[in-house]
Amino acid sequence: MPRRSRLYPLAWLIGISVVSTVACVAAHAESGDPPGAWRAFSAQGRAFVLPPDGSRKILLMASAGAKGPAISLLDLEGPLCASGRVGRRGQATPFAINGKSIGFVDDCVDGAVVERPESDQDARYLLSIVAAGDAVTVDDGRGGALHYPAADFRPVRQELALRADGF
Repeated sequence: MPRRSRLYPLAWLIGISVVSTVACVAAHAESGDPPGAWRAFSAQGRAFVLPPDGSRKILLMASAGAKGPAISLLDLEGPLCASGRVGRRGQATPFAINGKSIGFVDDCVDGAVVERPESDQDARYLLSIVAAGDAVTVDDGRGGALHYPAADFRPVRQELALRADGF
């Protein structure tokens, strides 16, 4: 009977990891979501995200706000807030959204940094671009612009409205 190598358990784990990764990638490819599509971010459908082109991890996020959909930036690159902390973290550097300078505020939401427009007027401007399905370019002043592809916002708006109505 042949002896198993000491590396057999490690090779087995690596094999399982590769198979799992391939299965996840295949499932995503078969989901029908084009690369530039809004994706559910929470299991309850209360938030949706649109990743930028490239590898940066600052997501455009749509969630239910008091006055309809709220668009913000979910920063997964920067330092996180203390876990469980909720509230305003401070004033952020103004960002240029499609060439227009907009003030932003940093909030902590359960450990994540959410950057939202400072004024209602700026929030409406950002929502108008997203709702039109236009591409969004954000210059966050951190070494490069973020380019979010044009994406159909109607399904997201409908889903958020249903959630706001209790469905």
